[in-house]
Amino acid sequence: MAVVVNPGLDRSDRGDDFHMLPLQEFESLKRNPQVRPRVMGGQFLILVKEKKTWKEAEEFCDFHYTGLASVTSKWTLQQLTLESAGTETESVWTGLHFVNGQWLWMSEEQTWSQTLFWVQIPAQSPAQCLASMPSCPALSYRCGALNTNTKTFQSQNCNEKLNFICYWT
Repeated sequence: MAVVVNPGLDRSDRGDDFHMLPLQEFESLKRNPQVRPRVMGGQFLILVKEKKTWKEAEEFCDFHYTGLASVTSKWTLQQLTLESAGTETESVWTGLHFVNGQWLWMSEEQTWSQTLFWVQIPAQSPAQCLASMPSCPALSYRCGALNTNTKTFQSQNCNEKLNFICYWT
């Protein structure tokens, strides 16, 4: 397992502003109080190759990291797509969830973000990404996953066990 590191949040248009770290190195870095302030301005994406339901994945990410990965910028979406390529499942859980009649991202600042921030996945428009999301999914299909083959977000049965992507800031 590797960790994607974004050393600067203001560099969202450049694809070369990330580094891959072995998980052991990341865990060591995470525990070091002298290093941590220097990486707090960045974001780490962690592909977890364990199969869990959406709720189990959310709890795992909340306990071990910051939460399930959410799309907050073009950079985040690009890195989420890159990191998900190493998955053992066709789709990976993300912080996308259907709540109060709309698809929303989990965020650290608020329990649910108020704006669905869609950005373009290469070769797709935001409208194409949204087209795959149902406007009123069945209760068990209110969890969002990124399909690694089609590079689109999809409504997925929340009880299905998938790999998932956490983030840590």
